[in-house]
Amino acid sequence: MRRGCIIGAIVAGIILALAAVVFMTTLGREVASTMAGPGAPMSDTAENTSTTIDEDPNEVIYCDVLHDRAPRSQCAYYAEIWSKLEVGAGGIRVPSSIARGETETVSFAISRDENAAPLTDALGGKPETTVKLKIGRLMAAQLQGDGFRVEPAGLQQKDLFLGDTTRWDWQVTPLRAPKYRLVLSAYVVVRAADGSQKESLLKTLELPLPVTVTWGQRISDFMDDSLDWLTRGTNWLKALTAFLLALGGLFAIFRTKKKPDGE
Repeated sequence: MRRGCIIGAIVAGIILALAAVVFMTTLGREVASTMAGPGAPMSDTAENTSTTIDEDPNEVIYCDVLHDRAPRSQCAYYAEIWSKLEVGAGGIRVPSSIARGETETVSFAISRDENAAPLTDALGGKPETTVKLKIGRLMAAQLQGDGFRVEPAGLQQKDLFLGDTTRWDWQVTPLRAPKYRLVLSAYVVVRAADGSQKESLLKTLELPLPVTVTWGQRISDFMDDSLDWLTRGTNWLKALTAFLLALGGLFAIFRTKKKPDGE
């Protein structure tokens, strides 16, 4: 009897041990499945979400503010400054007409005030044309023309540190040309962090300035063109041949008229 109890206890112990092993194995699999199942993709997603690809500040892009290509960081810098610029006004005075060879003055003024009154004071008269434009401390303007001599040439810069208005003057002289066109460009000048400067175009305006050409100038142009044509290559031989042929034709007509009717 005692021996049977011992054997029963041993068998029960083995069964309990096997059950414990099975239980621990199943539990381990469930834990591993939980860690390697839904948890793994969530971990990857979180990692991908937190790791964003920042834009390269040195990437060269087209910058709308500069109307040119520039590094992304530089474009952002200028865009921030541009957004803080105040709106002012610009005014232009142009002669109603100009004769070729004469010299007249074209003036352009800007004001921090959007009204036209300060422009009238700055220009010494009411402007023929007014425009709205951004105003910064440093401004620049340039007058260019087809068929005109413009002085001073190139970009002219002004500093508004000591005032709210400023003015540009150009002396323009129409030359002999097939066409005449006068264009005014206004810029705001922005200083970069490294001290360099960049001009950003604000406005481009074509100025109406009719040019008068006298009859004397037209005749002189014709004579100059004829002389230039004659002195170019063998054109003088062509002109001489044409002249001799015309002279021979006139002589033949004259002789025909002089002959008696019976001949």
